[in-house]
Amino acid sequence: MADIEEEARTGHEIIRQILPLMSRHTVDFRPKSYAVWYSYVSGADPALKAAIDRRIDRGQRLDGAVTLDLYSRHMIDKAEADVAQAQNKLLDVLATAQNQMHSAGDETSRFNAHLQGFGTSLGAVEDAEQLKAEVETMAGETSRIGAALEGLIESVRESQAEVARLSLELSRARSEASTDALTGLSNRRAFDAAISEFCKNHGSGALSLVMMDIDHFKKVNDTLGHPYGDLVICSVARIIHANIRGRDLATRYGGEEFAILLLDAREGDAAIVANRIREQVAAARIRDKDGTEAKQITISGGVAEHGERESPEGLLGRADRALYRSKTAGRNRITCAGS
Repeated sequence: MADIEEEARTGHEIIRQILPLMSRHTVDFRPKSYAVWYSYVSGADPALKAAIDRRIDRGQRLDGAVTLDLYSRHMIDKAEADVAQAQNKLLDVLATAQNQMHSAGDETSRFNAHLQGFGTSLGAVEDAEQLKAEVETMAGETSRIGAALEGLIESVRESQAEVARLSLELSRARSEASTDALTGLSNRRAFDAAISEFCKNHGSGALSLVMMDIDHFKKVNDTLGHPYGDLVICSVARIIHANIRGRDLATRYGGEEFAILLLDAREGDAAIVANRIREQVAAARIRDKDGTEAKQITISGGVAEHGERESPEGLLGRADRALYRSKTAGRNRITCAGS
């Protein structure tokens, strides 16, 4: 019981602080803004609190754009496409919490009015029975406000759990939007965004691109079937992933083709990584559950190092031409664009 009472007092204190703060420091009173300020007052996110405190110290108010930015960066990471539905669910949860806030505010106002009336009534009490009736009425109102606050605390607790669940759902949706479903590597959309960002902002450090393509893959599909072809793609993807660092990006570029962005790697270093992948693919025995196994699977590659101010299209073109040279030279080899 003591814990419930303490939670009720804490929740009431947070409610008491939120509206005055919002009135002084924001011009945005949407559910997202309430969520940001609830997190600020409760201290749930120190980074969010620090960001708001910096704006307050500079005398800046939080307009709608700033609130949305804080909400996006500190409370939920926006995703794409199918994330919209989950985001709407989250907003519904926050709106419900806000409605509970308003309801609790109404109960608090009503309680304050009864307190004032009780004080007035005490001055006019003439006998014990009348005093008893006034005290019983006030006891009932105290019980009502206690129940309202306990209900609000429970609602906020449920809302927090739902927000956490929906945040996980959004994170999962965002991951799925950038991941190839078959291999688990990044997909083409994620690669396009990454190479554009890397080429623009990688600075003085080296950046190399490896383009790789499974040799004679159409023949594999035609003779051993598409399910086995998918197994080959997944096996090659695992070998690629095992040979890169966490900061690098491996992508299923399309079909049986892969792209690898290697940060802080010169062309020669990237060629070493590519050759290691090529050798492991050639040595692998890829067998399905029925015992189907290709005689040998090989892969060819092209490597190019990013040139100063070179566009993503330019880097891709040079790596792809190097890959083509590997194919025409007999396959199962790596060619550098600079060689």
